[in-house]
Amino acid sequence: MNRWFFLLILLAWVPASAQYPGWSQYTNGNFVSAILDDGDNLWLGTLGAGLIHYTKATGAKVIYNRASSGMPDDWVSTMVRDSSNRLWIATQRGVAMFDGTTWAVHDTFPNGSQIPVLTSMAASPDNSIWGVATGTSRYGVLKFDGQEWSRPADTSGFAPQIVTFSVAAAKDSTIWVGTEASYLTSFNGKKWNEGETGNAFWVGTDSEGSVWYANNPGTLYRTNSSNDTSYTLDIPTTGATRRILVLSPSQVVILGEIDVKSTTHHFTMFDGTKLTPYRNPRGMVLHCVAAGANGDLYFGTNKGLAKFHDGQWEFLELDLGDLPSNQLYDVLRIGSVVWIAGQGGLTRFDGTTWTTFDSSTIGISGQPVSLSRDGKGGFWVLTNEGASHFNGATWIAVPRATLIGTKALLHTITADASGTIWIGTGGGGVIKYNGTNVVRYSPPGLTGDVKSIAIDSAGNLWIGSVQSGIAVLVAATAQFQSLNQSNSKLPSNKVNAIIPDGADGVWIGTSVGMVRFSLLAQTTFQNAPLASPFIRSLRHAPDGALWLTTSSGLYRYDGQRWAGFTRENSGFVDIGAVDIGPDGDVWIATTASGLTRYDARIITGVQQQLPGPNVLDLR
Repeated sequence: MNRWFFLLILLAWVPASAQYPGWSQYTNGNFVSAILDDGDNLWLGTLGAGLIHYTKATGAKVIYNRASSGMPDDWVSTMVRDSSNRLWIATQRGVAMFDGTTWAVHDTFPNGSQIPVLTSMAASPDNSIWGVATGTSRYGVLKFDGQEWSRPADTSGFAPQIVTFSVAAAKDSTIWVGTEASYLTSFNGKKWNEGETGNAFWVGTDSEGSVWYANNPGTLYRTNSSNDTSYTLDIPTTGATRRILVLSPSQVVILGEIDVKSTTHHFTMFDGTKLTPYRNPRGMVLHCVAAGANGDLYFGTNKGLAKFHDGQWEFLELDLGDLPSNQLYDVLRIGSVVWIAGQGGLTRFDGTTWTTFDSSTIGISGQPVSLSRDGKGGFWVLTNEGASHFNGATWIAVPRATLIGTKALLHTITADASGTIWIGTGGGGVIKYNGTNVVRYSPPGLTGDVKSIAIDSAGNLWIGSVQSGIAVLVAATAQFQSLNQSNSKLPSNKVNAIIPDGADGVWIGTSVGMVRFSLLAQTTFQNAPLASPFIRSLRHAPDGALWLTTSSGLYRYDGQRWAGFTRENSGFVDIGAVDIGPDGDVWIATTASGLTRYDARIITGVQQQLPGPNVLDLR
């Protein structure tokens, strides 16, 4: 018999403020993503630390971020300066204008919808700002005329729907666009011209009216009204061009290529006649470049700032954060220590000191992608090369060869009460390892990557696939039971997260919402107040509340009320895995913006009643 319960939910929204009380952000701001020369200073855009005004002579820094200025976000993708010397800074939350005193943010179209993250911008001589979002055709080419963003059409009403990569403005205000279709596109204010010139991903213009472009490794192209010319670098190269900087008709800098023989990132300089490569001795990714006085070149890299002068390199440390990377995959709070799995390795943070462990310490190589408590104060870390256990003093590694004999990726790890670990793999596989023996399972009907595993209070093993639903290894029968959209109340076959519910079942996060299952009952939260129903991560807090992350925010459910945190009302800029400390603090490992901490006690007493039935209970 089905029973239907309609419950009113109270939603607690934390009001926005400039300081975002309760929120702390920990990032690696040393990835310089955009750079502009300003005489004795540099403007540096970073991925995580906001905008920096850097004094060349002393290394002094003034930091403008979301908490201390009008910056809408600390993740800068590109920036440009207009003829009025104003900075235009593209972020994940729109484009900010800064004139040295006043900030303004322009982040929506006239209909109120959000503009995309712009990855290339140009300032026209008439002070209009042009931008594109690399790799997408959804928005085409955008223009900000001082009042609003638009997709400019020509006199016939035509606006190209093209996959864009870069944009540049010529001195006659013609706008040039590099596209995926390998041709140059231009707009003279009246007509769009889609040309047939090849390999035009990244574009730039010079003072003589020529257009320069690059895509094929080792080749630079120049086109003007009289002819087209190409210049080829005489070394084998690979890798897509990242940027080109046109300083003059006889000085062009190309970034992003890799010397095949030495596998070293380098930049290429064109002197009006030939192309010359200059190798980067530290192997850093050279992401952006600006030209200073006396022929100096300043490069933004993934590890700070680099200066090149008269053939010599100088590497300048920015000291902007202790995380090795802002791309994080998982987080665990054990006692007073936070453990973070990310692109730069496994990192330990005790509230004061940051320590990153490499393969020589943990015993396995590869990027850590998943963490799991062992129930005894220690934890397991998983990489694609195996697993390693830390008991608080020593590491014991289990290499990939012991666990699996195929090329399937290792995605997630869970330890049960006996100390046995369960590992989800690509292709629907599951590995069981008890310290001695390995058992490999291929549950019937389970396909796709297994990225969530949980054990309920009865010992049933729940295995979630991002493609085909759930397989349950039933403890009483040692047989698999399949749960999917066709045979259960599971709202989607794309399962991203599973955790025990503390009773006889589990909470399941899917691409379209959250569901509570046991082998006896199914409860679906169809209308929970989530800005996006795509559940990424689930965790229990010490007070029994359930915390979850979605593609749009962080939410807390205490059984009666929801508390919701989105970009608009909180201090985070990105969402990924979540864990809760014994003191109730929430730790979020984000996919691109480092580590975020939230003091959950601040939500007490802040609530708002929602109208209507918001939770549907199905049994």
